[in-house]
Amino acid sequence: MGFSDRERGKGPIYGFCVVFGALFAVVVAIAAKHFHTSMVPVDPIIWTPLPLPTFEGPTAPNNKLAATKKLYVGELPGPEAFAIDKQGRLYTGLADGRVVRSMSRFDPDGTVPFETLVSMGSHPHTVCTNISIEPECGRPLGLAFDLQGNLLVCDSYAGLVRLNLSPSGDYLSKEVLISEVEGLPLRFANAIVVSPTGRVFFTDSSTKYHRRHWIYDAMESRALGRLIEADLETRTAKVLARGLHFANGLTLSPDGTYLLISETTRSRIMKYSLSGPTAGSLTVFVENLPGIPDNIVLSHKSGLVWVGFAIKRTRPFSVFDFLADKPWIRLAIARLLPVVKYPFLDLLGRNMGSPRS
Repeated sequence: MGFSDRERGKGPIYGFCVVFGALFAVVVAIAAKHFHTSMVPVDPIIWTPLPLPTFEGPTAPNNKLAATKKLYVGELPGPEAFAIDKQGRLYTGLADGRVVRSMSRFDPDGTVPFETLVSMGSHPHTVCTNISIEPECGRPLGLAFDLQGNLLVCDSYAGLVRLNLSPSGDYLSKEVLISEVEGLPLRFANAIVVSPTGRVFFTDSSTKYHRRHWIYDAMESRALGRLIEADLETRTAKVLARGLHFANGLTLSPDGTYLLISETTRSRIMKYSLSGPTAGSLTVFVENLPGIPDNIVLSHKSGLVWVGFAIKRTRPFSVFDFLADKPWIRLAIARLLPVVKYPFLDLLGRNMGSPRS
């Protein structure tokens, strides 16, 4: 099927984006000469993205979320993943290192207050406002309950952590279950799921970079992520799949036969088979998504896969795709970026959508 000039993006917006991209490249190149001595451990590769998708058909822009109500604005900084206990209380991990929960059954009207269950790090959460001390504060990401009702937390720095709870849900203690897998430390424990039979799966987004240096992983664009299965009794774990590009969100199929994993820096979702003749295989579930996928949930009621996009990725222009075959620019960006700041994501957000909190 042929595309019209507009579909090819040949319009004023396209021209602006080309000029912007060219100027951006020149500025970065010139600046890089002045900062050539800045040493960073980034080794970018060339990769080839698929042609940019368009928002059309089922993905056409709409206003279905226009009436969305924002809850707890200014109260819960950076909530990442969620879990609900048998009492209907909602749990989430925050950017200041806390795991919090609603004080009673969660109500979407936003009137139920939250309480702190525990701070994951050694610093009080009140001082955890700068990403430079995030390793000391902890960063709880994925959450899931085990079969005994304890809360499993993927702390991006500590690894897989268990919060031991009483039958009524009172916090008892915290213990790190797994901090390394097959000789490699967990540098970026991210998402987690627990199967109805008690199997525990989680992602390690990068074997090279910690969460606060995630932009380095994005600039390098190598397959450094892992899918891992943990044995809680022996406190050991094994790698199920290597070579994932920023292994991020994770969800389990309703029948428990496969997992879906977001590959953030490749704009696709992978499928890992757990049983049957294809057990142990990793295949593409869907690719060339119109955004950079983050968390993912498969609804057991509808069978729909809900994907949260961190950033839009669509025609006529995507900075993310523009830089794919320009590793020298990505290296220059990495050299220019302070390791604890997020200016490049801000740049992406201004040009393609809003970055996540």
